[in-house]
Amino acid sequence: MVDKNSTHGRIRSKPADVKTGLSKGAPVDASKEPTKQNFEDLILAFLPQPPDFRLQNEGSIVLLHPLTPNAVAWVNENIGADSGYQPMWPSVLIEPRYVEPIVQGIADAGMSVA
Repeated sequence: MVDKNSTHGRIRSKPADVKTGLSKGAPVDASKEPTKQNFEDLILAFLPQPPDFRLQNEGSIVLLHPLTPNAVAWVNENIGADSGYQPMWPSVLIEPRYVEPIVQGIADAGMSVA
């Protein structure tokens, strides 16, 4: 006997609306005309965002590389070029024991580290 409601391991989806191609029940505002800007915003919302910083662990020292203008500004404001020996500025040489609080500060500022 076959169960008519069984999906046999497949995910059941709602039937698509013929006009919009969207699943039934999805909110659609028919009063708004699609624009190029709306389309670009929608695509950007789903694309992965590049990180603001990259960490490079070299064992006894860790390098923090700012990858965006906002990241360079954060490094200037929160670490500064005059904080010890910084020959690779704006990349920052960090002792491993200070990495965690610095990464926490970056996260608190709404930026990401890879």
